[in-house]
Amino acid sequence: MKSKDEEKKKHFLRIAEWFYNNKTEDNELGTYWLTDVEKPEYKVIKPWKSAFTQSRALSIMMRAWQITGDNKYLESCKQALVPFTKDIPEGGVAVDLTDDSAFYEEYVAKKPTRVLDGHIFSLWGVYDFIRSVDKESDKDAYLLAKEIFDKGIKGLIEALPKYDMGFWALFNRCELEHYPKKDPCTIGYIRLVSKQLEVLYRITEKEELNKYSRKFSKYDRLTNIIRMYFIKFKALKQLQRL
Repeated sequence: MKSKDEEKKKHFLRIAEWFYNNKTEDNELGTYWLTDVEKPEYKVIKPWKSAFTQSRALSIMMRAWQITGDNKYLESCKQALVPFTKDIPEGGVAVDLTDDSAFYEEYVAKKPTRVLDGHIFSLWGVYDFIRSVDKESDKDAYLLAKEIFDKGIKGLIEALPKYDMGFWALFNRCELEHYPKKDPCTIGYIRLVSKQLEVLYRITEKEELNKYSRKFSKYDRLTNIIRMYFIKFKALKQLQRL
């Protein structure tokens, strides 16, 4: 859009078309995409859903709709919201789902994995839908996306203290029996999460998000990095990834 380069536009629309053509449609579960790459650390070996994938599809296809005006992209995006409304046993991508709170799973496993950055990325695709769709002509879809987003924000705010190690942040809060009780973020991930929270604070103006963005950023110093790696080493060794 910035360059007005037609070849880049065509390339982007080929990606959008791939998402449109490779979706799975279900009367109860809406529209979703399956990932074939196995995740042995989470015991995920069959094709799996992901809130992160749903988010990526939403971001791409909403932009394709804006560029082309082709409503097939918009209609697919409406259906792509449905998996956010269902928990994992129901075939959805949410855990900790209540009337006003939820956590969206990057990796859908037998038990919650709760990868922090994956939940936040999932919210961004839903936000792209909210800011792009006409809230009057597509009122029901707009309100559903807003509910999904608001639940995810509340779920994030409620969960953030549980990721705070006092000197660092956890990568996830996985409940699988074989998984380490504490798996810290790497350096790159704590910096990523801090920036993600900063962006969400700008969108929502929720002070709790600003608080943890600054807190995690301050944790990023050498003494804490060394301390983190002792715990990370044990986690990776338990997962047989060393």
